[in-house]
Amino acid sequence: MSAPSTTPYAQAVIIPSFSILCMLLTIPPLILHWKNRNLPVVSLICWLLCLNLFNIINAFIWPSDDMDNWWNGAGLCDVEVKVMIASYVAVPGNLLCIFRTLASMIDTRRAMLVPSKQQRWYRNQFGDILQASNSNLNKSRFMRLFLLSFIVLLAILPVQTYVVYKNIELSLPWHAYSWRVAHGPHWNKIQKIPSGGDAFFDRWFPIASGFMLFILFGCGRDASRMYGSYLRLLRLDRCFVRTQDSSSDASRSNTSGFSNSRFGLLFHKAWTSTAE
Repeated sequence: MSAPSTTPYAQAVIIPSFSILCMLLTIPPLILHWKNRNLPVVSLICWLLCLNLFNIINAFIWPSDDMDNWWNGAGLCDVEVKVMIASYVAVPGNLLCIFRTLASMIDTRRAMLVPSKQQRWYRNQFGDILQASNSNLNKSRFMRLFLLSFIVLLAILPVQTYVVYKNIELSLPWHAYSWRVAHGPHWNKIQKIPSGGDAFFDRWFPIASGFMLFILFGCGRDASRMYGSYLRLLRLDRCFVRTQDSSSDASRSNTSGFSNSRFGLLFHKAWTSTAE
């Protein structure tokens, strides 16, 4: 029998690296939604941060199959198992709250847009409906939030179905509950099972969700304004302002050169005649 490998597996390096990067990238969306008091999204991001933190901790503690030198995980595993089981309910619950909030925002029965009910019926002014809902969401934020929730829901449904199927399969044959059977002589014994370098598939879910959060909410105008405010706070905005001023001066000089040229004058006359 070959000796257990003490070299860290590739996934024990890749998964925590992506998890650390993902946690850093989800901080801007967390701040933005906290400012907008969007509590379901804030709760969802916090759960993803917690799951990514577990990825980092577990990879650093058990990077290989050197079971002779493994820590038995007493205390930590008890907490992680309960939190991860709770996440199987919390994440879909947050998605349900997000969809419920989005549905209430576009409910024209509650939006006082026009005086009468007949004038408010099967209405298509989407922006007016969002504005009348007294929410902090515009059309862009609404669609990004809906897209995020819909994609996460599509990813969760097959995973949850598979988990339910495996739980039913492993629980067979069914029998009456017995405390003696559930808490047998091996109840307090901690078993160490080698991974073979293959992590569970659900370890990638918080990583993918975190990157998707940053793509949808960390690259928009709201995030850019927040980045600019932090740069001004650290007095680092001058570097970007100078670069922007130089580029704008260059564009203005190119525009003025174009307008002063003969071709520019001809283009201006042709455009004016066409407009008239």
